[in-house]
Amino acid sequence: MAVDGVGVANGTGRVAANGHASSGAGGAAAAGSDIGSGGGAAAGGDGGDSDEDEAMGLSSSAPAGGAAPGTSPAAFATRAQYIPMRLTADERALLRLVEAALSVSEYTSEVDILSHNKAAARKRMHTQLRVLCAILTGLTVAADYKAGAALLESRDFAGNEAWFRNVFEIARRHKIANPHCMMKVEYGKLMYLLMDAVSPPIARLLEMDVVAPIQTVASFLAARGGEELLADPLLATATAEVVATGKSRPAIQREIRAKEAAVERLARRFATRTLPDEEVRRALYSIGDNNAYLRCSRDACDTMLGLLRHYFGGTEPAAKNELAILAGRGGARLSHGHARQFAFVEQSLTLWREITHNMFGLWVMADGDLLDSTTGYALRNTGQGLHRVQPASRVERAMARILRTVQERCAGWVGSSVVHIADANVPNAYTFLIKYTHIQDLLTPIINVVTGLDALVKKNARIGALVTDTWGGVEGARRAILRDFFRHAFDGSGADNFFSAGSCIDGRMTSAWNWCALIESKSYYPLFLLSGFTSFDGKW
Repeated sequence: MAVDGVGVANGTGRVAANGHASSGAGGAAAAGSDIGSGGGAAAGGDGGDSDEDEAMGLSSSAPAGGAAPGTSPAAFATRAQYIPMRLTADERALLRLVEAALSVSEYTSEVDILSHNKAAARKRMHTQLRVLCAILTGLTVAADYKAGAALLESRDFAGNEAWFRNVFEIARRHKIANPHCMMKVEYGKLMYLLMDAVSPPIARLLEMDVVAPIQTVASFLAARGGEELLADPLLATATAEVVATGKSRPAIQREIRAKEAAVERLARRFATRTLPDEEVRRALYSIGDNNAYLRCSRDACDTMLGLLRHYFGGTEPAAKNELAILAGRGGARLSHGHARQFAFVEQSLTLWREITHNMFGLWVMADGDLLDSTTGYALRNTGQGLHRVQPASRVERAMARILRTVQERCAGWVGSSVVHIADANVPNAYTFLIKYTHIQDLLTPIINVVTGLDALVKKNARIGALVTDTWGGVEGARRAILRDFFRHAFDGSGADNFFSAGSCIDGRMTSAWNWCALIESKSYYPLFLLSGFTSFDGKW
């Protein structure tokens, strides 16, 4: 899919859309925007009607009438459509069963085999799906004999359709609520087996539908008559994240007490027979979980944008601040002068910020694309092994809107605006989102190193001597790290051709990961090790 366009705006407005001020270091980040998912794109929908298109549109997080950003009733109503409900204790027990079953399953190894015999392929799918269902039933018997006996009573998987729908929805919801860290291997198996389970031939063999819509905060409250909760003025206080940075202990305690008091008042105010007070709290904590995710992922982009503008924002920089790159030098595949490279990096980081800001909505849409029974997939050798290549209309439309928002905000677009999806580079919606869930893994170690250099030098005189002798001091070391990152993490490298890397939307991420792979060859790598760096895989 190619999305083209050029916008004209300065892209310097800074607004956090999750109800708390962003914590970026110096400089500003672009205003966020929300994607509504229409109540959680239910699997199996056609995704083609105008109502869904409208619900998926981007809405500005700019406050209306002077309200705090991201805290207006309309903003909460939009966000709640794609924020998954936090799991209950009973649901977590079922989640452990699903994870255990998937960890021993060899589903993809047994099913994803190139074959011209479609009947044999369907038989393998059907057999492996029944094997997984049998494993789940057995685990249930082992964990809870009475519940397991009830499952076994019918001696028919189709007779337990509601139970299987429930446990699979719990696993999908848990992953969407924790896109960065949970079920990194098991989720892929789960979605691929469900992709097969919803296909008409396999669904007929199974005689059951194992996919239920994702339970979001909006759908949960609507089913229990609690929609008015999302319009209450106390909601912003009850779901805000308490950030300790730069605050005294008494100030932190005051914020904690105010938040707890707001939660209790809302729980009492909206509790009904169909919506007990503990369920009101769970809905509030679910929104809070989304705020916590945004602080970890989106705010890393804000911080990096601030560092870019602080150190390299001059129009005529000195040599030590020069970001210019030349194709063929230092591994670069692009040729940009300083101003063009600065704009290229700023636009890329702003785009990453918008993607992470809308990550929950994108995951809900990806769930709908992957489990759409009207959209099949083709098993192809993409040059990186066998992959399931499948269109992703929901994610494509959402990305087009995100990209258009960023382009309209930036002062002229630099590079290609092609978004790869459903091709050899990015086979399906799942692989597309996996790339962008690791943005915080990429940026956080760099931020930790450059912001922690002062403390590191003060802690050890020998390290201070090393930094002074090599880079002329902490500021020199900090500039050296950031300059190399902003130049060669965005130089179009990391692939054999411009279609796979270059300046396209996904190629920017490819270049950044290529820079990460080469970190051990950098002169400043010892500073990373001395700061506690281990890898860019999220285990910081």
